[in-house]
Amino acid sequence: MEKIMRLILLLTALLFNNCAQFKFPVLSKVDDKKIIAEAQTQRVIENLQKKPEWLFTGDACPGDVMPEFERKIKYKAVGCADNPDKCLEKCQAEDANACYALSLLLDEQRGKEEIDTQALYLRACKLGIVSGCTNNAAGKSNINPDDKTTKCAADTFEKACSRNDSWGCAMYGLALGNGAGRRQDTDEALKVLQKPCLIAGNDSPACQSARKTEEIIKKFERQIKVQQETNTAISNKQ
Repeated sequence: MEKIMRLILLLTALLFNNCAQFKFPVLSKVDDKKIIAEAQTQRVIENLQKKPEWLFTGDACPGDVMPEFERKIKYKAVGCADNPDKCLEKCQAEDANACYALSLLLDEQRGKEEIDTQALYLRACKLGIVSGCTNNAAGKSNINPDDKTTKCAADTFEKACSRNDSWGCAMYGLALGNGAGRRQDTDEALKVLQKPCLIAGNDSPACQSARKTEEIIKKFERQIKVQQETNTAISNKQ
């Protein structure tokens, strides 16, 4: 009996010693906020998938519904990250920035091709956020790249670029370079592709994208020139 008691005491001591060394995970306030925000985002997505009438009002070309006035972007996805529910409410109340920020948040998580993200971008566009028009047009052309959609996208990019939207200019330059929704015009494309860097700065994503497109166009033009010189040389020999 004494041996059994000693064994029990030894096991108890080992157990308390191990428990003292083990640290139970403690959720910080940041973790709590993240969990709540993720749950809210999922709830927002579920609400949007029901296609509320205030948001799903038709699939117009963004260039056609872009208003004459323009609203400045005050905040982006991070502005809705902590409380997406509130952003959805404000978007329904015609807060352009809330619509745009929420569309960016869902874009980051699920992609701009999702119909609810597309609907939010279009609502932001209608409420005066030009970048919402650009993103909606880009998403449409990815989802359904037929002639009508491609022309709509090019029209939208041109109009957005005229409003000094950096991504609008980057996408319009690409459209001109590819001949997508426009007659191919590499000279004009190279001119347009200078604008994103002037508008948003050399380190901006739009500028970097424009430079890559510019490199591709110049490489294509060099290949055409070499081919023409080769053809001329062959003709002269004949």
